[in-house]
Amino acid sequence: MGCINCALRESNVCDNINTHNWVEEIAKLDISDLVEVSFKNKRKEFYQNVNKLKLKTGDMVVVESVVGYDMGLVSLTGLLAKKSFYRRYKQYQPLEFRKIYRKATEMDLVAREQSRKREYPTLLQARKIAQKLGLDMKLSDVEYQADGRRATFYYIADGRVDFRELIKEYANAFGIKVEMRQIGVRQEAAMVGGMGTCGRELCCSSWRKDLVSIKSNVFKIQNLPPDTQKYTGLCGKLKCCLIYELDVYLEAQQNFPSELLELETKKGIAYHCKTDLLQKMLWYTYDLENKTPLIPVPLEKVIEIIQQNKRGIIPDSI
Repeated sequence: MGCINCALRESNVCDNINTHNWVEEIAKLDISDLVEVSFKNKRKEFYQNVNKLKLKTGDMVVVESVVGYDMGLVSLTGLLAKKSFYRRYKQYQPLEFRKIYRKATEMDLVAREQSRKREYPTLLQARKIAQKLGLDMKLSDVEYQADGRRATFYYIADGRVDFRELIKEYANAFGIKVEMRQIGVRQEAAMVGGMGTCGRELCCSSWRKDLVSIKSNVFKIQNLPPDTQKYTGLCGKLKCCLIYELDVYLEAQQNFPSELLELETKKGIAYHCKTDLLQKMLWYTYDLENKTPLIPVPLEKVIEIIQQNKRGIIPDSI
């Protein structure tokens, strides 16, 4: 029973592999035989429940593979699995889905555990082989198929890598069918996991699926100090959390004038220094060289003075 308990523990881990089915008890929603199955390294695939098995989230199932069979954890079934498929692949419809063979037995779980034990020694030896061949790449992880007949090697590389000789070496050394899959540094961080500066598990490891590129203009839009090191995550790229409030700032920015921010008054020209989008406040100064003192002016007042200046009216001060 040890392997079954391990599988159950895996299904309870706070990980973006798991998806909670909030409508699991509503039987009439199970109008699709599509099943979303999760594997190692946040990988999810969709399979067809051709044998009409009674599956629920957390079940370990044996599924069809390119060579032999694989084993994964059911994360969604029925209508929610169908919606998840179309959300990911839009209107793409494959000619045929791979099939779910059966629920995993004790023997299946033992075979899967034996395949998992081969992964780390294989990774160490694979790195030595790649280094011997002089390939400019970094091997991050190895994922064995449940039956041990096929393995996926995850790697990071800046340019194109010629794998012809490498795949031959791997096939001879490990006696398996080899698949090479390139990932980015964000995907590697999601696979490895860790704790962020906020004290919580990395977003990419716990729940985030779309690992988009973060542009440097987020600092300017949110009035953050341009300290790249402070906002760099464990992956070496800008933190994903920088874009969580970006839409709010972009929406607020639409209400602010983009030109004529220098206000003409009888006291002198008031120069714009900084903006607080959320508080709808702008700071001005009459001394552009020293930028003191900074005078806060509400957005409504700034728009009013801009309109007055356009009509040739010069107010006393800001």
